[in-house]
Amino acid sequence: VLQPAHFHVARDHLVLTDPAQLALDEADARTLFDAAQPLFAELGYGLRYGSSACWFLQADAWSALRTCTPAAASGHNVDVWLPHGAGERDWRRLHNEVQILWHIHPLNEQREARGQHRVNALWLWGGAADSEPPPGIFAQLLAGSPANVRAGMAGTSDSPLHIDTSLAPSALAADWGGWLAALQDIDRRQAAALLAALRSGEIAQLT
Repeated sequence: VLQPAHFHVARDHLVLTDPAQLALDEADARTLFDAAQPLFAELGYGLRYGSSACWFLQADAWSALRTCTPAAASGHNVDVWLPHGAGERDWRRLHNEVQILWHIHPLNEQREARGQHRVNALWLWGGAADSEPPPGIFAQLLAGSPANVRAGMAGTSDSPLHIDTSLAPSALAADWGGWLAALQDIDRRQAAALLAALRSGEIAQLT
């Protein structure tokens, strides 16, 4: 998964700004995507557009890269969280080329004039080997569709897949009182209802 991002300069390092603060619309995202795509194609990597906030990269040689979500890295020194492992140098080299291209792009000048963040980076995360299920679910979630979605992946049953992200904000802020309260809320809102549905036979199986 590739997400357009903004790195801002702290005193002696770069910091990832929360991608949600980019306010990147479809037109701007498409413009930046179209500018960057030839750089990926030249190296044989397939870049695909998902939404303004979420693109996809097919780079099999990088499937072993260790990455983290932008939620975990936001507000922190990017050096600690950047992808590392096999393919790390190749990714950084390509990323630098994209950054140089976008730095001189008129769109970023226009965004800055409007008081918006420049789009000056990409955040790479969520890689998988080609034998693993594709991360299609990420596209639906990042595009803002409901979290209760159907996986629709080849080789899997068409079963509802629910992802609850309410624990993330308190976990990332190390607010463990808030985390426990959110967990209790999940228990009240979801777990009890699911248990009742299992007992009544409304659903046959819960994983």
